[in-house]
Amino acid sequence: MNKKDKFSYSVSSDKKTGWSVVTMEYNNPEDSTQSKSVKICPEAGANLFSFIIGGQEIIYHPSSVEELRNIYFGTPVLYPTPNRVRSCTYEYMGKKIKQTKNGKDRFLHGFVYDEPFEFDEPSV
Repeated sequence: MNKKDKFSYSVSSDKKTGWSVVTMEYNNPEDSTQSKSVKICPEAGANLFSFIIGGQEIIYHPSSVEELRNIYFGTPVLYPTPNRVRSCTYEYMGKKIKQTKNGKDRFLHGFVYDEPFEFDEPSV
């Protein structure tokens, strides 16, 4: 990156799990309170688990990346529904869909919070 660039990214590997951690940053040299940084772990459901604004972390995050497969940390992807599904069934475009995962009925949101995502190199 050019030193004048305000936007940057890096991809590192967690030592314990081997999972990728993608860090994307915006640094404002004129006003550091406007600088921002996010961290996303693709192997843990593409969970955005760190969001720092002006040096202040605003997301409750785990002590280790391995804990991201737990539903209590970060901002996981809630696909395909953002809430609970009554009777594990919903209707879409006139078609009834039974929501299951691994052969079990699933009424809670978030099929993919514990699924690995593939990703391309970020671009600035």
